[in-house]
Amino acid sequence: MENSKEKIVLKYAKLKPVTDPGAEYDGFAPGQTILPKGYLYEEGRLPFLVDTLLDRDVAVKLRDGATIYVDIYRPVDSDEHKVPAILTWGPAGKRGRNNMLDNMGGKKPEGFNEKIVGYIKQGRDIDIRMGPPDEAQPRLGIPMNATTGLQAWECPDPAFYVARGYAMVNADPRGCYASEGDVWHFGSKDAMDMYDTVEFLAAQPWCTGKVGTAGASWYAMTQWCLASQEEVPPHLAAIAPHEGEGDLYRDEYMRGGIPACDGTTNAAGRTYGEGSIEDIGAMIKAYPFYNSYWEDKRWKFENITIPVYEVASYSSQMHCRGALDGFRKIKSENKWLRIHNTQEWVDLYSLSANNELCRFFDRFLKGQDNGFEETPRVRLTVLDPGGVDQIGLPEDNFPPSRTYYKKLYLNAQMGRLDEQPVQQEGAAAYDSEHGACQVRFLYQFEHDTKLVGFPMIQFWAECQGYDDMDVFSRLTKLDADGNVLFQNSIVFRYSGTESKLRVSMRELDPELSTEYEPVQAFRRVQKLSPGEIVQVRTGFWPIGMQFHRGEQLELTLSGYDYSPSYPFDRPNKQPDNHGRHIFHCGGRYDSYLAIPILPGKE
Repeated sequence: MENSKEKIVLKYAKLKPVTDPGAEYDGFAPGQTILPKGYLYEEGRLPFLVDTLLDRDVAVKLRDGATIYVDIYRPVDSDEHKVPAILTWGPAGKRGRNNMLDNMGGKKPEGFNEKIVGYIKQGRDIDIRMGPPDEAQPRLGIPMNATTGLQAWECPDPAFYVARGYAMVNADPRGCYASEGDVWHFGSKDAMDMYDTVEFLAAQPWCTGKVGTAGASWYAMTQWCLASQEEVPPHLAAIAPHEGEGDLYRDEYMRGGIPACDGTTNAAGRTYGEGSIEDIGAMIKAYPFYNSYWEDKRWKFENITIPVYEVASYSSQMHCRGALDGFRKIKSENKWLRIHNTQEWVDLYSLSANNELCRFFDRFLKGQDNGFEETPRVRLTVLDPGGVDQIGLPEDNFPPSRTYYKKLYLNAQMGRLDEQPVQQEGAAAYDSEHGACQVRFLYQFEHDTKLVGFPMIQFWAECQGYDDMDVFSRLTKLDADGNVLFQNSIVFRYSGTESKLRVSMRELDPELSTEYEPVQAFRRVQKLSPGEIVQVRTGFWPIGMQFHRGEQLELTLSGYDYSPSYPFDRPNKQPDNHGRHIFHCGGRYDSYLAIPILPGKE
């Protein structure tokens, strides 16, 4: 068990220097510049919409004496007519590194095709996530002229917001580029630095004293972290996290108790500087159980009381669980959730998304009475692979309060999911060391049905020949003939949701778990004894999917992971599985899948 007085020793990895070509760093250059209306950062980009004053490499002194640097884009008359500030906070560089986007989509990473072929030879279901290599769109379908090229990575464009009366502030946090110190990997210390920066901005002579935050992915998670601390900056008026997970241990690095890779996981490849960064791979090895170190990297959503505008999607199988689970826990009376149906950057840089986000900031940073409160608190998307997605459905929460669960029981003899408990005991099994090891169960819908919420599964597991098992579960949409139906979202080909669990880490956290949403504690190992059959309960990532009459839901239990979370941005290590995995069903072994069903409105 975890020792509550355990002393945490942080481990660090050296960053690559800013002179590395990958940094795309154009130097340290404090000073003030006017970017005239029509200014082009580079040919083919969006021109600046108004005269813009750029304060570059502005020094911010933190409470411990360290200095970080920010770039501030603001209206040229903001010294006379004060404006609110929007802060972005993350490690990828405050001046963009936007050529990274040029290398996504149409340009394939080295070894892409060879890796795909290798997966096929192993019998791995690469189509669960990724389309054939030639189907990807250059720049993920985002036109070059959609942005100026000066937006920070995964952050809104300064030209858009300056033209609407805001200052856009892009920070290089501690240790990043010219900023002093070592990089914090989220947590309360990073939030403390962010607190100091918010208060610094609020005190500037050009600022109204109102500060908001924005950005996607890492830049969303820093917002969650800041706003969920017990002490929140007094001048933080609103946050707008776009696709950010809620628990680094459970959502990413040790999902299901399984290390994300071989121990080299790190954000060091995303930032550059003269110092070091918390070495997450080394911390996984040092602290494989959930302890105070990992607790500091789980956001306390219940502490959030300021206005929130959140964006999420289902196909981001890194962010969606924390984002959608966290939303319902936020205590703020002013919170909004919009679920979209595409890739996060495509949504982030769309004009419609920015227009709406600007209305949110106008209401809560400028105090405009613009009727934003009339916006539905939740706008749901229901994906329909093979059909037409339903977008912007107004609801009261996620999942909607009228959602109910239906149990489907695993029938090993027939390979199907039954609506009634299976009376006869049986078992489904595979050799976990075989490349295509899996068992499948099918359910055919007799009526049109929407699944919206958090599916879960209970199964009884046994491992012959070994003392542990990594189980990867998948829910996939099939047509009536058994063909997989995909929803294309530029990078992903999405057909359903997944779950993963190391069975020795099956113990539940009684404070976090509910009947249909089991949450593992990850505080000890319970290895399997020969012949032992154990009950396992685990949850899937959230889903929002339409099934039409005759279409099928396929449940797959497997001994291998399906595909990378992103196109090869971290190693896709085969799990350390051995022996024969056996799933007992029927009779005294009440193995079932619980699906969340959204009925129609009365």
